[in-house]
Amino acid sequence: MKQECAERTKSITATAVLAAILVSGVVFAAPASAASIGGDFLYKVPDRSIAANCIGSHSTYRGTVNLNPYFDYGSTDFHTTSGNALAVETYEELGFRSAYQYVSCIHGDFYYVYYGAGAVERKVTIVFDCYGGSCMGPFVYYGRWSNGWA
Repeated sequence: MKQECAERTKSITATAVLAAILVSGVVFAAPASAASIGGDFLYKVPDRSIAANCIGSHSTYRGTVNLNPYFDYGSTDFHTTSGNALAVETYEELGFRSAYQYVSCIHGDFYYVYYGAGAVERKVTIVFDCYGGSCMGPFVYYGRWSNGWA
């Protein structure tokens, strides 16, 4: 399931990325090499504060940052049920509560590159109330985030 999710990509707006970074506090943890992190690449943001081009291709581990809100990485196990006047859709939303942060040299420019750490998931329920040829909704209910991916 993790590989399925890693194959899915989700576009996010620059505003959401910057907001997540701005509200994140940096917490230093044991370094993790980019090679050991695997396929859980989240996003990269150019570092405009460095007024020089970099040479070669290299990364430096900077620590672990908390993501607030959690980063929505993908979803799985989508189910639809219906009965009487209700149609209910449920799925598991996968995310990360933190990310490994690297400063990387990519094609001559510096970037902050983030890889998922601290996997979390929650159940999402979407309800449509349909009767008389029309539907009300959707009404969306989010479960609590829990650690790990099932």
